Amino acid sequence: MKIFDPHVHMTSRTTDDYEAMAAAGILAIVEPAFWLGQPRTFVGSFVDYFNSLLGWERFRASQFGIRHFCTIGLNPKEANNPKLAGEVIDLLPRFLAKDGVVAVGELGFDDQTDDEARWFTRDDVAKMIAGGFLHPETGVRMSLPMRSSIAFYLIETWLVGFAR
Repeated sequence: MKIFDPHVHMTSRTTDDYEAMAAAGILAIVEPAFWLGQPRTFVGSFVDYFNSLLGWERFRASQFGIRHFCTIGLNPKEANNPKLAGEVIDLLPRFLAKDGVVAVGELGFDDQTDDEARWFTRDDVAKMIAGGFLHPETGVRMSLPMRSSIAFYLIETWLVGFAR
């Protein structure tokens, strides 16, 4: 059986887990960027983490014949630090264009705060699809995955569902 795991955090797993996954028939995974267990306080720690997802984790997975994809984003828990959140948002275009990145994520709420809600509203995502979204605080042009990607289809479906 061939299996695709759409949500697995391998950064916190051992190489033995990759071996077991390959033996079970997993051929591809998506690893969402996530909170690492304590608040990051410096934008450089995001750069290091995103580079790890795009380099080290892809390499580890490939050693067992597993294709590694990931999502890159500002975690809601860290959105509560507006200065840091803005710096992370500035980084996103650089990483979203990389091979293996299939979506923006992991997104959502942690403490249900206004700071968490202010990043990526439905209107912001609609503007990204139209190609004209400049982040209001940073002025950085934001973009989404390719129109032919599954991630783009899911995002577009999400927008249409809310418009009804």
